Amino acid sequence: MYTDYPDRQHSLDNTVSLFNGSWSADCEASTPAPEGGVRYARYYIFTLPAASTVTIDLISGEDTYLYLKEGAGQHGAVAGENDDADAAAEILESRIEAELEAGVYTIEATTYEPQITGAFQIILTIQ
Repeated sequence: MYTDYPDRQHSLDNTVSLFNGSWSADCEASTPAPEGGVRYARYYIFTLPAASTVTIDLISGEDTYLYLKEGAGQHGAVAGENDDADAAAEILESRIEAELEAGVYTIEATTYEPQITGAFQIILTIQ
């Protein structure tokens, strides 16, 4: 069972936005953990009025996993995903950089391991 994403929709252009959140059992990820099991997630919707370069950073003390989905909601097609921004340097935070067309997109912020709770920040940069 999936819990709907929080009702947060932003129309952004040439901005940096910061979202503070936390993972808990009241909102499950749309995909299972790589090794199996339920992951917790939070969802954030944003609208691009024009084609843009987007960078999304997911920062936490946990091993994060980040999805970028097309459309509004957790069940959109995956437009990008990232586990570790730099696995070789043991940076377990996640980053997606993408050239996107105008439209509505959803960020799914979750963790690599199942059933992890805790705080995180998302930095969304649109140029």
